[in-house]
Amino acid sequence: MKAEFNEDFTQAVLSGAMNSLDARITIDCTTDMLEITYNFRNTGENPIPKAQEMCFQLTGAPHFRDFDGRRTFLSHLQEHISRAQMWNHYSERLLIQDYAFGETPDPSEKGPRIDFSSMATESKDGQWTVGVYTSQPIRFAGNLEYSCLHVDPKSPLGSGQSYHLTQKIYFIKGNIKEFSYRVWDDHRCKKMGP
Repeated sequence: MKAEFNEDFTQAVLSGAMNSLDARITIDCTTDMLEITYNFRNTGENPIPKAQEMCFQLTGAPHFRDFDGRRTFLSHLQEHISRAQMWNHYSERLLIQDYAFGETPDPSEKGPRIDFSSMATESKDGQWTVGVYTSQPIRFAGNLEYSCLHVDPKSPLGSGQSYHLTQKIYFIKGNIKEFSYRVWDDHRCKKMGP
């Protein structure tokens, strides 16, 4: 991959080919957000089942480590609810939680479901929140051991197909409610979900 930066280092462009995947990734920075735009094209003859997945790990930031999952929240009805309250999870594994967008594997489950495109973790002191927004999510996941956030899109690519996706990583000075207001305000006019 080749990397290019603009003069004030507020934008980076990564481009190149990996096997049969041509990629161009643009990262734009502001004071409280990274906007990542992915453009992929499958130049090969075989399909690529998953072109993109991002794991945003918080383990290196001690104030954001969330080993019990109490400060990690998933989006529901213009706010964020603790992942312990969400019902549409696919796995009861102790360290890895896996959720689907808007649906549940067990129809008998009643309760909040993920209905918007973001997941976030609040700092231990409640003064900062970091989170990930994906324009077309299908899966949300987190690994408690690494305190990571996954808001994964559906990204299969058939031969000759192209793919475009935007993800945002927010660094908000404020608690989870302030994060919710910001993300909703940024995306309220856009279609929610896949």
